[in-house]
Amino acid sequence: MKKILIVGIKEYPLGSSNGEDKRSLGGIEYGLSRIIYGLKSEFNLTIITRKFLNTPSLEKNKQLKIIRLKWIKGFLRGVSYNANTFFYLLFKKIDFDVVITSGLFSTFFIGFLKLIRFKKFKILCRWDTPLYLLNSKIYFPLEFVTYNYLIDYFVLKDIFEVERVKRLYFIKKNIFLIGGFGVKNNLDLNKNKIFKRNNLSAIFIGRLIDQKNILLTIDVFKELNKLIKIELKIFGEGPLKEKIINYINQNNLTFIKYMGYTKNSLKEINNASFLILLSKTEGLPNVALEAMSCKTPIFISSIGLFNKDIVNLIDISQSDYKIALNIHSMILDKEKMILKANRAYKYYKKYYNYNNMIANYKKIIKSI
Repeated sequence: MKKILIVGIKEYPLGSSNGEDKRSLGGIEYGLSRIIYGLKSEFNLTIITRKFLNTPSLEKNKQLKIIRLKWIKGFLRGVSYNANTFFYLLFKKIDFDVVITSGLFSTFFIGFLKLIRFKKFKILCRWDTPLYLLNSKIYFPLEFVTYNYLIDYFVLKDIFEVERVKRLYFIKKNIFLIGGFGVKNNLDLNKNKIFKRNNLSAIFIGRLIDQKNILLTIDVFKELNKLIKIELKIFGEGPLKEKIINYINQNNLTFIKYMGYTKNSLKEINNASFLILLSKTEGLPNVALEAMSCKTPIFISSIGLFNKDIVNLIDISQSDYKIALNIHSMILDKEKMILKANRAYKYYKKYYNYNNMIANYKKIIKSI
């Protein structure tokens, strides 16, 4: 049975719709936790994560070992954790055939470890570089070396990302595993009832932080509600929670409801008219993949994440009123909105389906 090491894991809290999952997983990032659940039955897994909470639900499995390391909070959280991972593996005898990494720093440290210890393991890098770092002159030299010379496989979300990565880092080798991210959805996807003009309900799900632009979203819906009757439900936890609740109450925004945490994000998204995500920056938001899997239309800021053929792109540099006008015109074009949602669903089935994702990982691991 092949031995797999998983490193570069983010800590709780990062989101809201899956917050309880993250607690039970000891802070393991949601997307990676799905991979762990899919692989644990066929491989011996060792997970190195940040020392945060216990992971009782995972540690019940005999083929799974959890190692927690100290880290520095704040700006150095990623570097400190990945450096500690490097030194831990340098001096501890842990056998593994494959290492699954996430992001630049975990990949660099594992690649460097492979060089100095002459290990023969293979590295699968889950590329999750935030869009705002893609043109960073500071990180590019490290990215170029890491992604061209230290890894064996690039795990990417779709064929479009393959082309982007090739251009960014001048990669010539065919080292791409496409469809390495995915969500599971077994819901009934009958969407007919939610597009009634007098019963529109938008949904936001995510961490309540400045990056997510939730205050901008509220201001936009203040303007949008003057044009069309619509409800906005906000699900999430985070440092802006009290400020958001107070803002809604002080302005008597009865059509905007703060819902708190939900364990049923897919159900809530499935019942919504559309998902709204006006973030300043994003990596690959899991909530958008969930919306695709529900055939729920997506209104998302135009920050380069998805093609305009499958989502409704919003220019957030405009005024609140102009953003509201754009969303309103898109809502009125019901047929086009549904067409994009159906295209997004096909996109999900091809690239983001959970079963396909796990099959892709198993196939490449078994071939090593």
